[in-house]
Amino acid sequence: MQLSISVYKFYRLTVTATCPMNLKLFPMDTQKCQLEIESYGYTANDTKYKFGDNQDPNSAAVAFSPNISLPQFELTYYKVNYRNAVTTSGVYERLSFEVVLTRNLGFYLMNIIIPSILIVTISWVSFWLNREASPARVGLGVTTVLTMTTLITTTNNAMPKVSYIKGLDYFLNFCFVMVFASLVEYAVVSYLNKKMAQQRERRRKLGEQAAPVEMPVFYNHAALKGTMRHDRLNGPRSPHVMNSVDMPPECECRTIPLIQPPRMVPAMGTWPAPFGKVKRPPGPCRACTPAKIDKYSRYFFPITFISFNIIYWAVMWYQSWQVDLEGYVKISNDENKTTMVNTTVAPVTTETPSFSEY
Repeated sequence: MQLSISVYKFYRLTVTATCPMNLKLFPMDTQKCQLEIESYGYTANDTKYKFGDNQDPNSAAVAFSPNISLPQFELTYYKVNYRNAVTTSGVYERLSFEVVLTRNLGFYLMNIIIPSILIVTISWVSFWLNREASPARVGLGVTTVLTMTTLITTTNNAMPKVSYIKGLDYFLNFCFVMVFASLVEYAVVSYLNKKMAQQRERRRKLGEQAAPVEMPVFYNHAALKGTMRHDRLNGPRSPHVMNSVDMPPECECRTIPLIQPPRMVPAMGTWPAPFGKVKRPPGPCRACTPAKIDKYSRYFFPITFISFNIIYWAVMWYQSWQVDLEGYVKISNDENKTTMVNTTVAPVTTETPSFSEY
């Protein structure tokens, strides 16, 4: 008589497992968490592990309970598999269960992203304030910078310490640069405004100190005959010498007051000489007035921030979909309940070799 016996062992295990995560796309990241089951002391020649009653990876060996919810993730795909693990002590059969978790953006959108956008928008209010209102503009700029710093610090303290830059770090750091740039903008406006006020005060004082001088101005230049010559010699003398000048009786002339006395020029120069310093044409820097800087900032800052958000969220959304899901099974949602994960695996069957009894 020959008898074949199969021995079944059932174990109820509660496993607390860790999942290594890649946070480069946080908070729009997708994580793959894997749980592996393997015999410690029995090789593949002694035991065979499998999910359910067959080796079909898509079998109903893994059950998901809709009554358990995850606050930050949503269960989307899963995959079960088995393979042989080769070690120095032998070949062992290993069961593998892998689940795909997609992070929910709602919490971070309401607590981090939207407040950051509002803080940046508040910093733009200073562009519409009077540039003479230093306490208001400085106070608004410093407040937004400190608020943004606090938000970044709080967010980083709640996150794992990683050596690379997370996706959210790009957004928060750019928001900080925007609010800091608005504060620097007022510093530039205040400096230029003060410099222009000093120049106006200097010109006013020079105008008060200069004595008024009058000189003739001729309208009928074509009627002037003769030559005009200017001599500059050592020592004081007459401002100009005119030789052989015939003034026609119909020539119209009048006197105008001068802020500064006429400047002496060489004999071959033109007369009358230009007064004061020769004005240069306004360059690009001379045209940057405080009013224009404030006016341009009202458009430059919002356009820059909106453009960054369009590019940032487009790239993040595109990268979040670049996940290899080949061989995974999509988890169907229940009609009345939210599908979440209950990491309960069907009993693992351990088969021992058959033996004969005589």
